[in-house]
Amino acid sequence: MLAGDTSLLDERILNGLRETYNALGVPIGASIRAVQAMKEVTNDLIGADAGREMAVYFDYICTGLS
Repeated sequence: MLAGDTSLLDERILNGLRETYNALGVPIGASIRAVQAMKEVTNDLIGADAGREMAVYFDYICTGLS
């Protein structure tokens, strides 16, 4: 997120994560809600302007998990 590049998210987080969660029986919906909760907390911690910038990456993760 700090690099301003989603390729790191793809490489380190999203590639295979959904399949792994499915194989382990981890509910994807609950995982997406957890990421959305982290987005809200982050917004509260860093302020609205920076929160909007960070929200792009949290939304990207949620979309990737969907």
